[in-house]
Amino acid sequence: ETRHGEPVRRYEAADRLAKWGTPEALLGLLRRYTFNAPAEMSDEDEKSYVAGLLERERRIAQDTHH
Repeated sequence: ETRHGEPVRRYEAADRLAKWGTPEALLGLLRRYTFNAPAEMSDEDEKSYVAGLLERERRIAQDTHH
């Protein structure tokens, strides 16, 4: 196991936080940017995935307010 947990678990957690969609959950997603994952996995790929989740949540929020 890596210092910040297994990559699969981090992706699962990111999906769960995005699904919850609360301000606290979205803040949790943003916290992914506060560390760099080890070289054995692609840190940039994971951060890009999280960015996509955040963008999706932004669009959903925007659509519900129009």
